[in-house]
Amino acid sequence: MQREIYIKNINIPIKKNLEEDLKTIVDSMLLSSGRDIEQTAYNIIKLILEETYKGNEIKTETISKKLNYPIARINHHIRRLTELGILYREKRNIKLRKTTLKETIEEIERDAIRIFEDLKKIAEEVDKTLKEKYE
Repeated sequence: MQREIYIKNINIPIKKNLEEDLKTIVDSMLLSSGRDIEQTAYNIIKLILEETYKGNEIKTETISKKLNYPIARINHHIRRLTELGILYREKRNIKLRKTTLKETIEEIERDAIRIFEDLKKIAEEVDKTLKEKYE
């Protein structure tokens, strides 16, 4: 599966709490777009994390009911969060890619490293070809 990875450097909040820390992760990984004024992506991730730590599995319909958002909106955001490597579907259940948020971020980091390794190989070939052509 092709994976999109976005990341931006943002200031780490001075005031440490669950809400701010999770918002920092969502903002830094660009998981929520500028149009997401209701913070739907953030709310979905937070709910999935809470349910995961309670030992519960969660379905799209349950997310829709608990957050009081239309199912179409939930599905849109879940598709996007899946493309970004945060979530995955297992039958009708929505889950974090790994057991914890930290492990999920570490897996995305490994994805980025793999992408950069491939890009470096291609860049090396480009450099070699241009060097041979113009020497």
